[in-house]
Amino acid sequence: MHNASLCILQSLYRHLPQQRQLSAKDKQKAVELLSMNADKQLVQAALTADTGKVVLLRDLTNIVSRSKQSASRNSLETFVTLLQDKYGRQSVLFSI
Repeated sequence: MHNASLCILQSLYRHLPQQRQLSAKDKQKAVELLSMNADKQLVQAALTADTGKVVLLRDLTNIVSRSKQSASRNSLETFVTLLQDKYGRQSVLFSI
C-alpha cells in the first residue's frame, strides 16, 4: 500500500462519527461558547486545537440542538408552564 493512500485512509478514518465524538466536558465548553454567540468557525478551530479531533460545523449545530432539547425536555417547570400558557390550566405541585 502506498504511503499516500495510507494518509488518505487515516484522514477518512478521523472523519468517522465515532472518531469525532467529543467528551462531555468538550461538549459543555462548545455549548457555553455558542450560547455567548461565538462564531462557530472559531469554536470549531478551538475544539480541534484542544482535542486534536475533527469537529464539523454540523457537529456543533447538533450539540447545541441536543442541549436545548435536554434542557427543556423532562422539565417539570416547562410542563407546568405549557399547561398554563397553552391550555389555561392551573396546576398545584406537591412535594413528598
